[in-house]
Amino acid sequence: MTRPIPRLSATESLILELLRAQEMYGLQLVTESKGALKRGTVYVTLGRMEEKGYIESKPEDKSEHA
Repeated sequence: MTRPIPRLSATESLILELLRAQEMYGLQLVTESKGALKRGTVYVTLGRMEEKGYIESKPEDKSEHA
């Protein structure tokens, strides 16, 4: 039995497209989307996508910004 192909929202599709190029954090996704993603929307969508198993999060490495 095959699993059905999941339906992605436009926001989820855009996030996955941006993440194909490189790993990014939420605010980077907002910037790279050139206004298509909003700060409030991106974090809610990322959380939902992680719950669905589409993406995996990791904490930001603070030493990169020191």
